[in-house]
Amino acid sequence: MGARMGVPRTRWRAAALVTLLLGACRGNPSGPDPALEPFVGEWNATSLVLTSVANPQVHPDLIALGAAFKLDVQPSGQYTAILIYALQASTEIGTITVSGNTVTFNRDFPTRSTSASR
Repeated sequence: MGARMGVPRTRWRAAALVTLLLGACRGNPSGPDPALEPFVGEWNATSLVLTSVANPQVHPDLIALGAAFKLDVQPSGQYTAILIYALQASTEIGTITVSGNTVTFNRDFPTRSTSASR
């Protein structure tokens, strides 16, 4: 069991290193956006429900199934999201913007994409 626990810790450390390196390369020259203030910090998901496109009746909660999801939002608007599920890690890096009641995630890594939620 000890070796099995070491794998996720190693992945978390590797993901944290990537976050630090990429965070050091970017910045917000105009200063922090006050609208981001409520979102700044490290967040650990208590629920992560996915809905199947093929069958919307299927909607598993990955956290309940043993996954871990962390979101780190910096004052600059830079974010890093890390999902660990079935001993596999997936990292997403981008910027977050807030306009009114809409929060937009602009993903830069692994591929550029934008998603908004209200």
